[in-house]
Amino acid sequence: MPTLTSLRYCTALCSALAHAAAQTPAPAPTQPPPTREFALRDQRAWLGDHAIEIWGLRCGNALHSQAVTERHVRALDTMVAHGINALAVYVQGSHGGWPDPDAGLNGFHRDGRLRPDVAGRLEWLIRECDQRGMVVCVGVFSPRKDQQLEGEAAVQRALRELGQFLQERRLRNVFVDLMHEFDHTERADLACLREPDGAAKKAQLAAWFRSACEGIEVGVCPYEKSPTTDSFPGMDVRIVQKSMPIPSEGFVVNVEMQKQDAYENDGVFTPGQIEAALADCERYRQAPNAALFFHAAFVQGIGNHSGTGPHPEMGGAGDTQGNRGVRWYYEWVRDHVGRWQYPVHVPVAPAAAAADEPAPTREFEVREQRAFLGGQPVRLWGLRCNNSLASPAVTERLCNNLDNMVAHGINLISVALQGTNGGFPDVDAGPNAYTPDGRLIPAFARRLERVVRAADQRGMVVLVVLMMPRKDQLLRDEAAVRTAIETTARWLEQRRLRNVMVNLFQEFHHPTRIDHEIFREPEGAAKKARLSSWWKAIAPGIEVGIVPNHLNGSAVDFPGCDVQMIHEEMPLPATGYVVNTESADEDLSGKEGMFTAQSKVRLERLWREYLAEPRATVLFRTCFAEDMRGSMGTGPHLEMGGDGKGESDRGIRFFYRWSLQHLGRWQYPLHQRQ
Repeated sequence: MPTLTSLRYCTALCSALAHAAAQTPAPAPTQPPPTREFALRDQRAWLGDHAIEIWGLRCGNALHSQAVTERHVRALDTMVAHGINALAVYVQGSHGGWPDPDAGLNGFHRDGRLRPDVAGRLEWLIRECDQRGMVVCVGVFSPRKDQQLEGEAAVQRALRELGQFLQERRLRNVFVDLMHEFDHTERADLACLREPDGAAKKAQLAAWFRSACEGIEVGVCPYEKSPTTDSFPGMDVRIVQKSMPIPSEGFVVNVEMQKQDAYENDGVFTPGQIEAALADCERYRQAPNAALFFHAAFVQGIGNHSGTGPHPEMGGAGDTQGNRGVRWYYEWVRDHVGRWQYPVHVPVAPAAAAADEPAPTREFEVREQRAFLGGQPVRLWGLRCNNSLASPAVTERLCNNLDNMVAHGINLISVALQGTNGGFPDVDAGPNAYTPDGRLIPAFARRLERVVRAADQRGMVVLVVLMMPRKDQLLRDEAAVRTAIETTARWLEQRRLRNVMVNLFQEFHHPTRIDHEIFREPEGAAKKARLSSWWKAIAPGIEVGIVPNHLNGSAVDFPGCDVQMIHEEMPLPATGYVVNTESADEDLSGKEGMFTAQSKVRLERLWREYLAEPRATVLFRTCFAEDMRGSMGTGPHLEMGGDGKGESDRGIRFFYRWSLQHLGRWQYPLHQRQ
């Protein structure tokens, strides 16, 4: 019979799944289905009935929030496509990176009770991994957080509650690191997690866990610089870390290979650092009784110097600050081990050469005040994601979330080549895709094409914003403005990217931030027509508009305008197809993803108004989706996250849910009501 504790966690799982599912799920069954079972036989790892080879990724802060867990779930398919089939996650979060190494979440109350929201996220992640034939290392205690437990009794309770949770929820594709860095000489506070008598203490930790859970393999990771041993009575998995040698006896798991990047400059590696990391990979590839979890500041840190961590995305090649990432690890595993298709890694054939002529996307157009895509009339419904071209990882994050968007009826997104308000703590943190003389930077062009083509695969439209009042001064002069318009138009034309509309400038005649006179009144109509004419000379078939600042009275329409673009609370123009590019903010920078009941009422009233008008649409603007770091330290959040009710529930799930309920999922060319 299920206990009150298990029912509490069952409720938390229902909440976590509701955050993620395209449809509202039925309540989780009292007796959940079992996952595959991880086991050890003859010094080899097994999952289900098959021996497997493990290649892992250390994601020590994957349970940090609903949005961050969702971020990891959305990245799993890319992982298995590159051969990564295991994650390491920690209930007491790991090193939080820069600027706060203690930013990781503690998943236990002080008395050792397992927090239900963390348990729900943990089960969600474990089950998503099981669907892909993946293994999860569940870490329990961290030397950065053990002092938050009220002594040995709380440690005992924490282990029993976690064991009971895994047992009753039938989560078996796991093994457990009971204490990461046992006997850490500087940070482990509780005596039961330190030497002396380490072997007996580790055995006691294992006994407490096993008193509530049978059949799940356990180990304890020693601190590398401590004399404590890597084995103890009752050990199943021989856990090591960093540069510790690979023992010849037992099944060995390095849960934290030596990190080569710095939290202060995450995702940037010298050639020597990459060479050292790949040498570790090769060392473990040659050891049949061992598995390795890759560790990088880029993957684990919250915020970091990049301001957008943690990154379960592979990101860029890691050679520069503009190309941060760990793609080289993903590609090494793919090329040397193969993609993961449970229960084996499958060799990957070399990629086919790119076609000389890119394939055209569907074409967006406006006919008789209605939106059309690929010749079909479409009802557009949008989310503003204007900082999504900031880096390879953030663009990848957006693409990872498109399936969930269309599953909830969202079929229009916006991205901006000069970013948007970067939010807390740096309003200017957004990207800039142009050189001072107006040339489109190739890396940004490639990211833009990736987003546009990923959207096209799902029958979506992309609103491409060129220039912004926060960044127009980065263009040298009016000639650079013209070059920016022309190079972007030429790129879209040459790459045959037509499922787009273009906003040439956001907030024309902004009262305080515009530098170039061509973006100001007086003679606004003539200036807007000139901007449009530069575009139309190269890409006449791509619809354009310009958004006036909502406070200044500058006209929406102008000669050469195809789409009537407005923002915030501007009234709908009497004629034309109208796009409100930015609903008024209802969450705040510093409190991103938190909404009052009144703010939700205002938003729903706005959505109903636009839904009732077939010649108009609106893009929901939220600090949660656009702030580069935010007070959470993990933005921008292109996941839906929580329901926005408070600090621990930040998110915009209510927008996704409302969209699904009132429009239905998007399946080009129609919304499908449930």
